[in-house]
Amino acid sequence: MKTYILPLSFLAVLPGLAAGPLALDGWTPNTPKTGTMTLEGDRLVLKSLDEKFGATVYHKRSSARPGQLFKLTVRADGQGTLETGLYLYGEKNGFLGRMPNPMKAEKIDDSQSRDAVYYLEVPAGVVNDKEKAAFYRPCLRVPKGEVRVSSVVLEETESIPKAVNRLDETRSVKGEILPFFTEPNRLDVNYASWTVTGGKKETADRSLNLFTSDEKEMLVAVSPPIKIKPGEKYLLTGLYHTSDAGFGSFGFLRVMPSSQVAAALNQLREPQLYSPFQGRELYNRKPGEWVRLTVPYTPPAGVNEVKVVITQHGTPCRVAWSSLYFGLGPWEKDSRNKEYDWDKYVNKLDPLAGMEDTLKILEKRASSTVEVKQSGYPRLFINGKLAPSLVYFGDFTRPERSKLQDFSRAGVNLQIIPLGRHQKIWRGNNDYDFAKLDELIWSNIRRNPEGNFIVLLDCSPYEKWAEEFPGETAVDSKGKPSVSRHGKEGLPSYWSQVYRRQTTDFIRAAVGHMKKQPYFKAVGGFFLSGNEDGQFYYQVVRGSVLEDGNSPGAFPEFRRWLKARYGTVEKLRQAWNTPSVTFENAVPPVTEKRYPGNFYDPATQMPQIDLTRFLNESMGEFANQMCRTAKEAAGKPVISVMWWGRGGSMMVYPHFAQTSTIFPSADLDLMGAQPGYQGERNAGCSNFFSWIPDSARIHGKVSMIEADFRTWTSPVNSLLHDYLVARFWNHEELQGALLRDFGRQLSVGGGLWFYDMTAGWFKDPLIMNDVAKMSGIGKKLYERNNVYMPAEIVFVVDEDNYYITTEQLGIWNGPNFHTVRKNQRAMLRSGLKYDFYYFRDLVDRNMDGYKVYVFLNAFHLTKEKREFIDRKLKKDGRTIVWVYAPGYVTDTGLSTEAMSKLTGIRIAEAGSPLKDSVYTDSPLGLGVAGKRVGMDNSLGGVSFRVEDAQAVPLMRYRYGKQEVSGAMRDFKSWKSIYLGTPVAFTPEFLGNLAGFAGIPVCNTPGDMFIYHRDDLICLHGVVGNENRIRLPFKATLRDLMTGEEIKQESGEFVIRLRPTKTRLLEIIR
Repeated sequence: MKTYILPLSFLAVLPGLAAGPLALDGWTPNTPKTGTMTLEGDRLVLKSLDEKFGATVYHKRSSARPGQLFKLTVRADGQGTLETGLYLYGEKNGFLGRMPNPMKAEKIDDSQSRDAVYYLEVPAGVVNDKEKAAFYRPCLRVPKGEVRVSSVVLEETESIPKAVNRLDETRSVKGEILPFFTEPNRLDVNYASWTVTGGKKETADRSLNLFTSDEKEMLVAVSPPIKIKPGEKYLLTGLYHTSDAGFGSFGFLRVMPSSQVAAALNQLREPQLYSPFQGRELYNRKPGEWVRLTVPYTPPAGVNEVKVVITQHGTPCRVAWSSLYFGLGPWEKDSRNKEYDWDKYVNKLDPLAGMEDTLKILEKRASSTVEVKQSGYPRLFINGKLAPSLVYFGDFTRPERSKLQDFSRAGVNLQIIPLGRHQKIWRGNNDYDFAKLDELIWSNIRRNPEGNFIVLLDCSPYEKWAEEFPGETAVDSKGKPSVSRHGKEGLPSYWSQVYRRQTTDFIRAAVGHMKKQPYFKAVGGFFLSGNEDGQFYYQVVRGSVLEDGNSPGAFPEFRRWLKARYGTVEKLRQAWNTPSVTFENAVPPVTEKRYPGNFYDPATQMPQIDLTRFLNESMGEFANQMCRTAKEAAGKPVISVMWWGRGGSMMVYPHFAQTSTIFPSADLDLMGAQPGYQGERNAGCSNFFSWIPDSARIHGKVSMIEADFRTWTSPVNSLLHDYLVARFWNHEELQGALLRDFGRQLSVGGGLWFYDMTAGWFKDPLIMNDVAKMSGIGKKLYERNNVYMPAEIVFVVDEDNYYITTEQLGIWNGPNFHTVRKNQRAMLRSGLKYDFYYFRDLVDRNMDGYKVYVFLNAFHLTKEKREFIDRKLKKDGRTIVWVYAPGYVTDTGLSTEAMSKLTGIRIAEAGSPLKDSVYTDSPLGLGVAGKRVGMDNSLGGVSFRVEDAQAVPLMRYRYGKQEVSGAMRDFKSWKSIYLGTPVAFTPEFLGNLAGFAGIPVCNTPGDMFIYHRDDLICLHGVVGNENRIRLPFKATLRDLMTGEEIKQESGEFVIRLRPTKTRLLEIIR
């Protein structure tokens, strides 16, 4: 046996090699210390040592003809990746390069030898701008794993067979560019062999057509078994089409071990303590159009066989599934990534003005000022003039690539210059690279010297920070340093007072430096960012448990917060039920275990409640501190921006504490958030408000949705990435989603920023024309005052109850997720004009004038809030709606007696977690009696039943004893409606509720309908309704995008929407 450690240098060049078998002892190693080549009898063994560059070998040199074609057949076994190519040489210049680059690769994963066939080509023309190829050498490379080669045959060929894409290319999303998959499809797409239960199937036109007719059933389609290998990365992707999905129609693709399919499906049917939707909403499309789903799967150890499973449940519909693929398709950077034209979209930079010319423009212009002014709703003023709440967020990696001029011409001249962590501006303790900061800022201002800029400052500390301050880093419950989602180690604890002081020092120094530079005239705000992906996410998550707060560096801040909250040690001991605790020895109760149940018991678990509140409130104080520092250092009116809030979406802890910390302060102006993940950004989805919008509005906070939309002009990663974050392949769907989010934000005094993460995402005249129209619409509407008259129904969220449930520390999707976020789907599609506030604002501003109050999450109520309800609301014929567990959590324990006293309806705990309810034939049951309550009730834990003979049943559990789960009582002076299912509404039920209370329903339930401002309606096609809009006054509707005017017909505006279409309608009275 002969073994080589592969050296860097070439061995001597040997002459001529005729095509044919290549001797195994004729291969020469060519990579340094990254792989080994071993001759073992009749095997050439190539082994990677670094799993990156690996082992590379080449054979003898032979004469080449330009355009020459070869077939290279390698018989091999083992486990790894085998690449092949040609080293090319010229007569004059020697080595010309390797072709192809990257080399062609094939996965070897067999114990038995098999042939891997590659086709290679000598370029016909000049190679790498040098000369034509005169010689070649075959080369092999194993970047990962170990491959044993038994033979290599090189043959000249007249043509290269056309490669076959293993991904079905006959169908796709409209406009979609498909990747090229070389790995075979392991799925049997002869759908006749699939088994289907709970519904019907048809196989036609290369599709598996599945039909559900009963909302009680879950349709399950199961493929024949598929052999797989543990640890491999498999990809499941496919298309579906439906045109009759209703509210709560769900469907999804899954991969399950063959032996566990039955058990997994049973578990899926049961309530889960921590659960999002059990499936994904199905989105309607026009005939011939498709939606893509993509799912990754890595088999665990011991799993050698799986089945692909399609599930459909909820509101019955017909779905065609097609072009399904399951195999080793890439999770990251598929073939499209290499084909993307960076020069067309990204690398075409805006003109760079000369420094002298830029300085002259800056000298003449007024210094940029940006302010948020409040008058019923917050509005941006740039240099004293009203501006639409639209912002351009430039290239995060290389700010000089930002498309500033495109957006400036479209009327969006407030633009963000991102100075991300990778720029390393903060490079040491009190050591900052302000030369780099200046260079990056000038690179933008010289491209738009008349612009107004928000400078994003990343407050992640320098690389060696953790070494210098080891006690201040984030650690888990065992004291082990945390690793971020992106693999970063040594993260600072957000609650470390040392880190906070250094961060404010950095901000003060950076802004102070900028203030002295000529370009500061163009700076009007600061975006405070940092850690994780810049959004100050939670840091320590193991499994599904949040373990933040355990850093020794966080203890002083935790104890300071406790002292501010309790005042005396006696009150702390009483609350914690711990005689020995003091402000000097209290530690956060961080654990690696998930908490059982949905709610904490304040009588025994106040430390956990305090920990959750502390993480949010103290983080809010830190956010205010950063924003305030930047503003004070600027010395002129500027705004501050952060990714923050999400009290409506229930995403990204610890970003709550709006009512206690953020809203009372004038420090933070613009709060940004994403519009959901895994399909929720798609056109055809009603989505949700990420914040509690009316509370943000009246407190002067501009909620900014992030148009983080990959388009046909942005770089492509993979099908999986496309699905997770949303990829728009055609203008029709992009415009629908963009206007939906813009219209929703306009309605509540918010705004939107266009996130051009790698620049060029919006570089198409069709898109920029929409941007220009949006800018004009925003400015037109925001010039108006007095556009918010209170609605007659209000949905109420109690932020204090974000800390009462176990879902923040036991990531995530508990009672608040269900009651606050999931119920919004029905609210947005109900056809109602409604308001949406935090409870704190109702109390502070004495909002007692609504006809209907819907308390979504009033699980625990303070004495003050109970008194507000009893004194102010339970009278004058009002209707109060209580969802799930109102008043269940008391200071002395968990109590259904307290629920009964609050609601006036006798309530008890159900014997076991119950899931689905159905509406009854009742005063609120018109058109919904016998149908499922809500959209998708998957929450486990405690359930409740009504035991009140005087109450009128509104809902019953579908299964078991079919106990009453919701009821109504009329107390003459007020009406009480209790709905025990967390996701309690359908659009039709909310319409019935409004009608029962004497409130007009403004539109046909079904499509997204937002009527918050008195002068604007935002419609988005979800089901594709015939919308019949009824307003209690004479008016005309004008489409703000097209100018079309719509007249009333018999007191109605009739508007037919196709799925994905958005219309922004101005109300002209």
